[in-house]
Amino acid sequence: MKQPGISIEHENEEFLVVEGGYSLGTRSLSFLVRPGGELFPRDPELKPIEWRDQGHWYPVARQAIGLTQFAISEDEQHRDLVETLLERYLREQPEPEECAWVPLAEKGEPLGSLEKVVPMGLVVPIYDSAEAAHEHDDAASVEALTNVPLYLTHLARNGYAGGLWNAQLPIFFCTDESGDLQFLRLSRGGQGKVEMDIVEPTGEWSPYEGAEEIEFLDNREACDERLVASFGEEPLFDWPDDDSFWSVGPSETEAGRVMAPEDGLNYVLLFSEQEEAKAWLEDSEFSWKLIEVPDVREFLGNPALEGLAALVNPGAHRVRSGVLWLNGENLILDSFSGFWLRDGDGFVKAE
Repeated sequence: MKQPGISIEHENEEFLVVEGGYSLGTRSLSFLVRPGGELFPRDPELKPIEWRDQGHWYPVARQAIGLTQFAISEDEQHRDLVETLLERYLREQPEPEECAWVPLAEKGEPLGSLEKVVPMGLVVPIYDSAEAAHEHDDAASVEALTNVPLYLTHLARNGYAGGLWNAQLPIFFCTDESGDLQFLRLSRGGQGKVEMDIVEPTGEWSPYEGAEEIEFLDNREACDERLVASFGEEPLFDWPDDDSFWSVGPSETEAGRVMAPEDGLNYVLLFSEQEEAKAWLEDSEFSWKLIEVPDVREFLGNPALEGLAALVNPGAHRVRSGVLWLNGENLILDSFSGFWLRDGDGFVKAE
């Protein structure tokens, strides 16, 4: 999400300074120049970047933790000028204020949690008060934020699936038509309606009316890597010890087929808990029945299901869901941590 820049002038040339970083410790400044200037000439074939509604610019330098790095070596000759203008900017612009707080684990990582409402991966709690963040369970310390949109961008780029505002309101990671990240927060309105707010680059939340089309960010691979880093290489949470499941279908002896929108293929369904199978039936359009599956290997080995895989705990969190199929004698599971073979009472990682 592009932050609005501040325009500064020097000897009839215009420059743009853009704040970066989500906290005082990660604060950075980017220095950009208008095309056509004499001090920082560019090859006409090199296209400038469009920055929000502020026109076209060429990146020149970035300053963080007191160090200034230049995009091209030829611009080094203007180091004194760039650093002087950035110092002037810092004198004239107020230091960003703390506006939100995140509880951290002992190693300094955000305290991610598993939330069914955001099933792709880990969700990070964010509070609008430091006191609430300190009171969060297992919080070893708290990080103060100065820019919520940039912090959410940081989370999205590092394999987190979403946020949770004040322990209540889920924040979803999305992209707009230009491919830029957007962040949508859901809450309950009057008469049970769901209200949606989108965060502005300034950090303010404003109602989302759907004028700009956005879609959920698909970063499953990165989210899976973050889950593995947090929980280790576990094949699947809540796998029944005795390999017994529940399924659904037109009769107690005939498993139903359901097409998955992700790939357009037909699957049978398996649930670790009977109540989950019942809940799926209640929410579905089918007048199907529950099917007890005492042995999942025998179930998938039924000739009537030849060539079909099963969705395990469809609609559940990523750590509890996956795809299961029988390949000859091998029962294979595709989960958040990769491919696994069922071996006796356990699993072994597939090569």
